[in-house]
Amino acid sequence: MYCNVQDIADEIGEKLLAQLTDDVNGQIVVVPMVEHFIQIGTATINGYLRGRYKLTMETEHKEFRTACINIVKYLLDQRLG
Repeated sequence: MYCNVQDIADEIGEKLLAQLTDDVNGQIVVVPMVEHFIQIGTATINGYLRGRYKLTMETEHKEFRTACINIVKYLLDQRLG
């Protein structure tokens, strides 16, 4: 995976992440939900890369991390409509 839950929390803040994931009271980060969206982001990026490059990449690319974080932020926002 190109990012992790802590990367998302660092990007948008723990409080906002809890509000976006906890449907009960917005107080607790629902880690499995964030991990699921990270998997979707990673799969999306890999889908674009698969035709050109051998996966998995041996070196870490900062651009992929940033792209994955942006995909996760979009998915979190979209789930609330």
